[in-house]
Amino acid sequence: VRFRSAIKEPEELSYLFLSIALGLGFGANQSKLTIVAFFIIVFVIIIKDYIRLLQNGLFMKYCIIAGCSIGTFFAFITAGPFILINNLGLRTEHFGYFQTFLVLGFAIGAFTANRLVSKTSIEFILNLGIIILTIGAAMIFTVTYLGLDTVNTLAAGMFVLVMAEGLVFATTPTLAMRASDSHTGSA
Repeated sequence: VRFRSAIKEPEELSYLFLSIALGLGFGANQSKLTIVAFFIIVFVIIIKDYIRLLQNGLFMKYCIIAGCSIGTFFAFITAGPFILINNLGLRTEHFGYFQTFLVLGFAIGAFTANRLVSKTSIEFILNLGIIILTIGAAMIFTVTYLGLDTVNTLAAGMFVLVMAEGLVFATTPTLAMRASDSHTGSA
């Protein structure tokens, strides 16, 4: 087999040998064994890649930030109908407006991140998103703790929170992939 460029990575060579082994296995009419062996080898490769990712502290930092951020968002999305409709008396047919308001806030945050990326560092945008996210969460906590929770006060806090989500979600995948030193993951 002749290649136009030299194979530099051992991983590339292992994929080449895997392809040759598959061809030999199917050519020898050992399809069941070849398929089972293929899936075992691919499973080992996937596990090895993900273990490498889990050991990368910076990658995990960005994943945890994204996970906590999305957890905050979905906690309210899940509880929002019960809080707004059952506790605060929002009419069911008006709940969609509230959700639209949240989508608009997220879009504004993502648009802002897109505009800022050419003017500042992506780390700055993430930090700004975390600060704004904290402010939004503090607003929601404060109005709830003081008993001032109304549809409008929760909408304001959630708008700030989801606007920050737009900044966080626009940056964490890029930063996580940058933190990886080589090909990682199978996706």
